[in-house]
Amino acid sequence: MVFSTIYKIISDFFADKGKETILLYHSDTSDGRHHSRNRLFNSWTKNLIGLN
Repeated sequence: MVFSTIYKIISDFFADKGKETILLYHSDTSDGRHHSRNRLFNSWTKNLIGLN
């Protein structure tokens, strides 16, 4: 569910701004869980590459 929501937000962002737009992702380190979030983001990215 979270993946679908984030994917929709990002898809809408690029649809509105254009394909030449760059999106930067920053994983907050204040709670010490940035490594876990980064692994999750990377797995989502790999899944998206497989879909395209």
